[in-house]
Amino acid sequence: MNSHAILTKKQRYFRNFKDVKRVLDLAGIKFWLDYGSLLGAVREGGMIEWDTDLDLSTTDDYWNHLVEVIPKLQELGFYGYSTNIPLGKGLFSRGLWIRRYGQKVDIMLYQRVKKEMIGFVWVRERSHHLLGKRYLSKIIRGCYFLLFHERLFGTPHPSDLDVNMSATFKVWGNVLRPISAPFGYAKTCISKLLTVIGFRFAVFSVPSHFFDKLTSAQLFGLACEIPSDVDEYLTYHYGNWLTPKKQFDWTVDDGAVVGYV
Repeated sequence: MNSHAILTKKQRYFRNFKDVKRVLDLAGIKFWLDYGSLLGAVREGGMIEWDTDLDLSTTDDYWNHLVEVIPKLQELGFYGYSTNIPLGKGLFSRGLWIRRYGQKVDIMLYQRVKKEMIGFVWVRERSHHLLGKRYLSKIIRGCYFLLFHERLFGTPHPSDLDVNMSATFKVWGNVLRPISAPFGYAKTCISKLLTVIGFRFAVFSVPSHFFDKLTSAQLFGLACEIPSDVDEYLTYHYGNWLTPKKQFDWTVDDGAVVGYV
């Protein structure tokens, strides 16, 4: 049995963080811990017990650099997809969403708009029930993104925990890339239809002063950057962040989500 299969959740989290951090640091990509990972590092001194992924953020200035390190991440066993969605007026929804050991690492990109840092994530609004069951909305969202917006990639070195999913990402990435072009003419119509049935871009808006000057923290003995005035920053996101909220739903509970477009 491959030793990866018996790694604890904490060990997977640490190894993913260590390797992603090394790749980003070597590429000169400035990033910081964010969301649940930041909350865990500050409040728990590690990871939140029920958290399922590692959350990092950077700015849109590093988008090209982030795309360029994908092959290096693949060599380390990561697979996943990137998103690059133009929203008009020079704004984009961009990010890198990868996995290894069955665990996610999300890297979200912010853009500066005056004194705010803005980010976008496409989701179905929780309050919108036209689609009914959540799994149906995930299927529709996945098909739309696969055809029009996402670059899927596998890894040549999957762990035993990732073999099947990595192969799936690689196959669908190769298949969908050439066939998506003929459907381009329908993209606007499909996008509007999905908006009607409840899909939106959640808009994250954070005062830029939190990111203008980063400070340092430790996560599993590794130094990492975090937003300045972390107490105020976490309060901005979570309110009373010192009290754990296992049922926290970011689509409605995160104070940085200011609306949907």
